[in-house]
Amino acid sequence: MSDSEYIVDVTLENFEEVVLNSSMQQPVLVDFWADWCQPCQALIPVLSKLAEEYQGQFILAKVNSDEQQEIAVQFGVRSLPTVKVLFQGQIVDEFMGAIPESEIRELLSKHIAAPPPAPQSIEEPSNTQQAETQFQAGEQEAAFQLLEKTRAEQPEESELTLCHAKLLLKSLQVDEALAVLKQLPSDARDSSDALRLQAQAHFTQIAQGSKHSEAQLQQQLEQGINESETLYQLAALKVAQGEFEVALDLLLTLLQKDRSYNDDAARKGMLEIFNIIEGDPLVSQFRRRMFNILH
Repeated sequence: MSDSEYIVDVTLENFEEVVLNSSMQQPVLVDFWADWCQPCQALIPVLSKLAEEYQGQFILAKVNSDEQQEIAVQFGVRSLPTVKVLFQGQIVDEFMGAIPESEIRELLSKHIAAPPPAPQSIEEPSNTQQAETQFQAGEQEAAFQLLEKTRAEQPEESELTLCHAKLLLKSLQVDEALAVLKQLPSDARDSSDALRLQAQAHFTQIAQGSKHSEAQLQQQLEQGINESETLYQLAALKVAQGEFEVALDLLLTLLQKDRSYNDDAARKGMLEIFNIIEGDPLVSQFRRRMFNILH
């Protein structure tokens, strides 16, 4: 007994329903077979595979000729395997023997309006996807090992290098991330993805180099202590935390109060953030506000 809804074992009891009634809706392939018949055993898997692939565009009705001799006689079966094609209660085609799959497909095409949809192949995850999945699952060492191995095999693939740098940054290995970015092929070093990672690395370095916690920086800002330096370090910390709007607000304040600080660091910092969040509505909003201050 088959578990498929498209493949049915036929007996006298269900013959009318499975074969005759079903043929009023779609073609029914009636396969006459027997256990002792070797060609039958070769044909059955092919027919079963096609029944599943065509997803109900035809029904495969299997008749064990030894057990259901009355049905076999009724259809005039003289050799095995024999396959009869019924549609709307009438035999419209047939074949005998274990013919190739290509010929069965050709026969089906005569009686089925549209071929089945092509089976969708399941794509293997790319090395970068696999590494990111491992990283998110806490398997950081495995992720880095995979990227190092595949980068050695495919040094020209900038996507692998960028992924490696991104994951290093996420694990706060800034120097290592910058070293990896330097290994990018020359044509990829100025790409938006590379510039974005360089900017993130720059701000993370500043945040890591700060001698003060976020709470201490906030307190210094409220007290007006080293205001320019505090604004800049706090902005860098916010970038590292992904709070880009807050960081831009802080740098805009610094730009208004002390444009000359650290060789125009506020304006340059805002431009770096624009690279990081390219396409975000914040870019046009803060670019306009920065332009108004500068002019």
